[in-house]
Amino acid sequence: MPFGDVFDAAVGWSWMVTIEGVPFNEITSIDGIKMVMDTIEYKFNDKLGHYNRKKLPGRLKSGTITIVRGLTQYPDGKLFTDWITEVYEGNMKSARKNVVISVMDYMAGQAMQFCAKNAWPSTISVGNFKAGDASVMQETVTLDHEGIYVGEHPGDW
Repeated sequence: MPFGDVFDAAVGWSWMVTIEGVPFNEITSIDGIKMVMDTIEYKFNDKLGHYNRKKLPGRLKSGTITIVRGLTQYPDGKLFTDWITEVYEGNMKSARKNVVISVMDYMAGQAMQFCAKNAWPSTISVGNFKAGDASVMQETVTLDHEGIYVGEHPGDW
């Protein structure tokens, strides 16, 4: 069992991100990990003429993940910008990559994985430039994907 006690929950500060097997460092936050399905409302009248409705699950929706990380030097500092350049140039076959976000337990073991299928960067922004500021320069990347899945191996999709 990955957690020390049945009632121990995962903590939000222990995780790691790999994109097509390459670990990404200096990440300070991740947002947008959610699984959303379309909802289909089925409306009908029964044999007595009473109006009824039933909600049915539809298809899994695609979504976006936002990753924030400290702006780093070359060569790691160019990983996201090189990736969005592939998108800009229309090379979507190589630009679509599987992103795996692993939640770690207290012993640095993997407790759970969220896998975003065929993700690609749609936006990259760099933090504010302010004279006299003493904060870390950050890069924010928005990734569009074709669905998030929970699983051990990205190949299980």
